[in-house]
Amino acid sequence: MVEGPGQLTVCSSSRLKLLGPFFELARLLGEVLFEQSDLSLELVDVDWGSEP
Repeated sequence: MVEGPGQLTVCSSSRLKLLGPFFELARLLGEVLFEQSDLSLELVDVDWGSEP
């Protein structure tokens, strides 16, 4: 019965190690998307302000 949980923890740790880089990439992509969205909002505000 003790080997069961041990194997589960090993599997979970290996999965976390494999998914680690993916989560990091997701965070980087999220930050870039948020930055781009902020820039786009600023550009839209400027365009609306420049229009008569």
